[in-house]
Amino acid sequence: MGTTADTNHFNASSPSAREAARQHAVLAKVRNTRGLVCTHLYAHSDAIQLVTYDGEHLGRIRLADAHARQSWVAVPAGQVMTMGRYHSSKAAAKALAHAAGKPV
Repeated sequence: MGTTADTNHFNASSPSAREAARQHAVLAKVRNTRGLVCTHLYAHSDAIQLVTYDGEHLGRIRLADAHARQSWVAVPAGQVMTMGRYHSSKAAAKALAHAAGKPV
């Protein structure tokens, strides 16, 4: 018989639960924005950003290589696979908007 920590590994303190809570909080702050908006998931880092259009969550963009800072990837909301690499965060965000049928 395992301990509580062994059997309940997806509790509120797990990285996945903490990140989901953080994402929910960030998205709540931009719910009433207009147009294409990129918002840092963590205030101290631009490596992961949430992308919204008129407050609708479109997905995430993130640095593909934190050292080079030359390549960004876009991940549509609800998916885990990237949809491509882009030369800038703006290009990655626009790609998410185009994939969602949003005018940019």
